[in-house]
Amino acid sequence: IIPMSISAEGEAAQAEKQTVVFLKYSKDGDSNDGRSADKAVSTFAKAYSLLDLSQDCTVVVCGAVGIADVFSYGESYTGSVTFTSVYGGVDYLTTGSAVINTNANGRFVCWGDTAFDNVKINHKEKNFIIFVQGHDLTIKENVTVTTATTMTGQSVSTAFSVICGFQNNYPTEDTVHNLDDHKRESHVTVLSGEKLLVCAFNRLVPNGGYNDHYTGSNAFTHTGDTYITVGGNANVSSVYYTSIGDSNTDDGNVVVTVKDSATIENIQGVAGNVTNINVKSLTVNWLGGTIKNVNKNNGNVTGISVLKYVEDKSTEAAALMDSDTTPFKECKSLGKIEFYGHQTKVLDADNNFDLRLLAVITEKDISQYNYVGFKVILQIGKLTFPEYRQDINTVYGEITAGSGTEYEDFTAANLGGEYIFALNCNGIPVESETTTVTLTVTPYYKINGQDEQDGTQKTFEAVIRTE
Repeated sequence: IIPMSISAEGEAAQAEKQTVVFLKYSKDGDSNDGRSADKAVSTFAKAYSLLDLSQDCTVVVCGAVGIADVFSYGESYTGSVTFTSVYGGVDYLTTGSAVINTNANGRFVCWGDTAFDNVKINHKEKNFIIFVQGHDLTIKENVTVTTATTMTGQSVSTAFSVICGFQNNYPTEDTVHNLDDHKRESHVTVLSGEKLLVCAFNRLVPNGGYNDHYTGSNAFTHTGDTYITVGGNANVSSVYYTSIGDSNTDDGNVVVTVKDSATIENIQGVAGNVTNINVKSLTVNWLGGTIKNVNKNNGNVTGISVLKYVEDKSTEAAALMDSDTTPFKECKSLGKIEFYGHQTKVLDADNNFDLRLLAVITEKDISQYNYVGFKVILQIGKLTFPEYRQDINTVYGEITAGSGTEYEDFTAANLGGEYIFALNCNGIPVESETTTVTLTVTPYYKINGQDEQDGTQKTFEAVIRTE
């Protein structure tokens, strides 16, 4: 027998941790354990303290509860938290008048991935902000959002705002973020609600150090990329593809996807007296819904800016492109599939090289797809080979590219789609010091019950050098 010391206090603390907590306001409710609607806790802070945040957790809003000022858990977590009012076969929206009420200047700060599903959010005053802090946020289709009459959605002071990044010295003057926090990739999906404003990066975070807030460097650049999806029946008044509120900031890449019956009133760069706000690239995937206006304002896109649209959006896309204020330098038609490009591999011992063709599927639901594939015509010098065709039944979420010991992962979202498919062309001969290979590539797809459809045909050259 080996004697062991057991801490009763430690056991109790461990036992309290759970993955489901019930939440509604009642006097002295925070003395409850949150394990049922009858034992619901009263505050967001108490609910989070009971959760095992290394797991996927659920907070069941089973009555009225409010965010009067700022809720910030204060510690990063690796799991996720989903707020819902429909749980265990009970609809607390109906039986318990469940609602999240927000007051003037209410703030919700995310320290991990967060979702709202089957809840009602009632904005009693003119503004409310969620700070995502480089995590993932999802507002699902069945979220009801009611807004005060003073809310317009055009500015943070009059909107239900989602800031994908951070705010300087926030939520308190003592809050310190490392610059590594600004390297995180953020995914924000909005499928319901109105009078919303979405900012792709930060609010009131200037260049120039701020060592009282940002540790590790005297220079500030937000290098993390942001992916914003607006779908369902959401009505978003403004999507800012830049940071807002302070001049002289450099941000990462931003991809905005619009689909379903959603509406975006304005996609725009920062306005007013704020200047020198730069983003690496801007891509807008217009798969459905409505985009009413695009305006550069003071937001600079230092790399590419592309508007991709499905064919039935071509007239509206052309109208957007006519404006001198648009940030777009290119305009592309976006079908269900899109050829992205190619990768080449170094020569082997027999002076042959390998080439990989890449394309993306832009639809998320591919359950009805029978196959995708490539048709390729290869020309080397004066020699043209017959068309080669290959059906493909495997798609990927990401691929790896690089050489030697340096490799980098590219996700489908990085390439402007939901899935990647690829075709390896191996053993192409190289007969001189410099060989130019011309490829005409047509991606295609087959959906159940429909004829096979071609994507956009592309012709490109790959130059291979033996030295």
